[in-house]
Amino acid sequence: MMEARGDFLILHRSFVWDGESFGGTVKEELLPSLLHDALYFALQGEAPFPRREADQASLRACRHAGLWHKYPAYLGVRI
Repeated sequence: MMEARGDFLILHRSFVWDGESFGGTVKEELLPSLLHDALYFALQGEAPFPRREADQASLRACRHAGLWHKYPAYLGVRI
């Protein structure tokens, strides 16, 4: 499903995620939502980074995808 190799997380084809937590998931949201869910999955193990960094990485992915309206959602997951 997923494994750590040094500073990399390797997602296998069998990794499953549910897309956006609120509402539907459009094409531009697939990668940011995958990143967020994969990082949170890693946090359930012994990932060497805090939750805040996972959330910030997801926000950067949203901005990179042109999803500037996602900042309120970022604030929602930070609560």
